[in-house]
Amino acid sequence: MTSIDAVKYDFDDEVWEKISDDAKKIIQNLLQKDPEKRKSCAELLETDWVTGKVTVSKEINPKVLANITRLDKMRKKLKVTLL
Repeated sequence: MTSIDAVKYDFDDEVWEKISDDAKKIIQNLLQKDPEKRKSCAELLETDWVTGKVTVSKEINPKVLANITRLDKMRKKLKVTLL
């Protein structure tokens, strides 16, 4: 069974160090395998993190930025390939 099928993940990587617990809770909820236990879109939109009731760091983690840049480049290459 793969990690995805088992919904096996953690927040141990350094990219998660400055991610708030509220944001991690949302991610955990989105990755909930049992749809009955998952929050609805309306419920997620009411969370403190989404509504801005919690302080969010404006600091950009260089490793996260590098990962996003790499994924964006891959997406663009894939888009060109599919056209």
